[in-house]
Amino acid sequence: MPLNTESKGLKNGQEGKVSEIMSKWASEIISELKKEKTNISAGSISSKSKKSEKEIIRKLKAAGLPNKEIQSQVSQIRNIVIIELKKERKREKLRRERDMKLKGMGLLGKPATEKREYAQEKENPEESKKRFAFNQQLIPKIEYAMHEIYGKSFNLSSKLELLTDERKQLITAEYQGKKYGVILKEYEPETFCEPAVNEVIKCIDAGNYEIRTFSIEEKDSETRNYAVIEKVHGLTMGALMLKPVKIRGQESQYFRELGKIAALAYICAIPDRSMENIIVDKVEGNIKLTTYDFETAFDYARNPGIECAQNIIDLNTLFFGKIALYHVDSLKEGFVEALNSAKTKKFKITSITKEYAKVTKNASAVSGIKKIIYQDADTIFKRLRSKNSILKGDYAFVREITSAAVNAIEGKDFRGKYIRKFRPLDSRGKPGGLVRLPMKGKAYIIADLQGDLNNFLKIFEDNPRLIQELARGISYLIITGDLIHGNFVEDESTTQLDLLETVMLLKSKFPDNVHYLLGNHCLGEILGDEVMPIYKKGKISEQKYFEKLVKEKYGDEYKTIREGYVKFLKNLALMVRTKNGIIISHTGPLHGWDVKDMELSIDKFINIFIDGYCKENKELYQMLWSRFGERFIVAGKGYDHEDIEKFLSSMNAKVMVVGHTPCDGYMIHDKQMIVDSCGKIAGYLIVDLTDKNMNIEKLKEGFRRFKDGKSKKILYALNYEIMKN
Repeated sequence: MPLNTESKGLKNGQEGKVSEIMSKWASEIISELKKEKTNISAGSISSKSKKSEKEIIRKLKAAGLPNKEIQSQVSQIRNIVIIELKKERKREKLRRERDMKLKGMGLLGKPATEKREYAQEKENPEESKKRFAFNQQLIPKIEYAMHEIYGKSFNLSSKLELLTDERKQLITAEYQGKKYGVILKEYEPETFCEPAVNEVIKCIDAGNYEIRTFSIEEKDSETRNYAVIEKVHGLTMGALMLKPVKIRGQESQYFRELGKIAALAYICAIPDRSMENIIVDKVEGNIKLTTYDFETAFDYARNPGIECAQNIIDLNTLFFGKIALYHVDSLKEGFVEALNSAKTKKFKITSITKEYAKVTKNASAVSGIKKIIYQDADTIFKRLRSKNSILKGDYAFVREITSAAVNAIEGKDFRGKYIRKFRPLDSRGKPGGLVRLPMKGKAYIIADLQGDLNNFLKIFEDNPRLIQELARGISYLIITGDLIHGNFVEDESTTQLDLLETVMLLKSKFPDNVHYLLGNHCLGEILGDEVMPIYKKGKISEQKYFEKLVKEKYGDEYKTIREGYVKFLKNLALMVRTKNGIIISHTGPLHGWDVKDMELSIDKFINIFIDGYCKENKELYQMLWSRFGERFIVAGKGYDHEDIEKFLSSMNAKVMVVGHTPCDGYMIHDKQMIVDSCGKIAGYLIVDLTDKNMNIEKLKEGFRRFKDGKSKKILYALNYEIMKN
């Protein structure tokens, strides 16, 4: 299967190599399934692919494919296998038809020369005349069917080449300058389920299309059956992956329609709703989904309805990722509405199925449909949700984000070489405490948000091109610690977990351009409340509040999720130093710091984590807890004007930006700016990293105060934008 267009950055020869690897993998999976005579289903394909997935990832890495593209390719294997199986079935059918013809001519098993002579004989004038006569019967019937579908009169050219030995072909015709298309399909009555499925679609309003059938009797009395199927307009899922902007802002509608399609697959036992046969169409600004091309249906023994519906939901959540979580209610609404609609029309649907069973001799279809339409829609959806790793909130997906963010920090390529450009390794060979940014682009600096998701969203609302700038590597997003732990009890909600996860997603996608720095509340989560409890709200520690939120959102999985959070926090840097002379950290500087050698100072902060995270690491502790003023110095966690001056001198820097201390937007202490990004009177900073003459006045000019009110930016839309850049 060819790579998608996101792979255009690959070098010559890589694309072909990757295609070869994926094709070979698909062939091996198919071979194993056939060898074991396994009932081929989405589950069996997934099971087989898991066994060799690690080896394929290794090969794709060796081929030079980036991690993002590797995951994309691996996630497509089930669809590749299904497509190859369909192709193989069609090839086998064509072989059988060819063999039947050869057998009738007495040529089966004969040498190729005799077969060629037969082919030449087939093309003699008599044969051409016969084919022409057949087409003369076929064309008017197609024209009439198109007239019934579109309500317009079409004239198909008599020269139209109708290849009668093909199973399916697209036919287009023009009417008053506009093109209309249909799919011409030859079918066998005993297996043709599309009319029945299409009637069920009408009952549940799940995006039906028009279909007309007719028969042609040849001179030798053989009857051939054809269907003319309306060509559905819109984007396939594969095309949508390349143009996600086509549905941006309408994801809720999309998932509601998807719920109906999942219900249809459940009712009719329709397998293999792949990315090619779910069509997304926008009509008058509204999203409409249509499913089509039913190879088989109503076979409840081979394709249990629950698995068919699961395939559709799994495919789409794989594409949308975490965005699907925000639209689970819409998905449920569409599914429940469609299934309940089937209940109210159960007698009609049973009648449709009986007619289908009469033609196809599939008597079990009737008993199967009766069981399906009497079931409780809410219960079935609950089962579907519980089996989906994203929707059930288990949250393999969140663990995946956490793992990806940690991997982004550790920054190794497939050879194991460290590739993070701006964060030097410490003496242990681990990413150090200091990030050094070049004299390039802009830096967006956000101070402690303390769970304030609304203010975080305002930054992206105020700067709509920020994600694109991060993707292009021309801007940097720096967060000075403490996304978590609200200032007040009423601020404690699971939105702070959403905020943390979105920042992890940003870090995983733009590892060299997003830098979340360690804060004192991060340290509290790393050490736990037994070692370093943080109290702001009475007798219960901040860590206990946080644990309660993780339990609320993730249930039994909360320990695993929290461990992932802590692992991410333990990998954060402490400080950013820009080439044009800005120091950015959670707080600080160090009190009494009198190292005059810049290289020694920088080396100290690169190796700041070697002594661990405990209070005995005094430099780390001060850089996370200190505030300006004499009373804080007396308490062992403070600094003054002299400390700021000495610290900047030792780091060969001009100004310092920190958070930690609440204030009305910002506060100035000589060459230090304290920024507060949490609450109503708050803001953030934009600085030009190319400015060689940076000073405190320019920092003031770069301060942006948040507007009052709720941000118009929606979190799922931001996550979607991050993932697609």
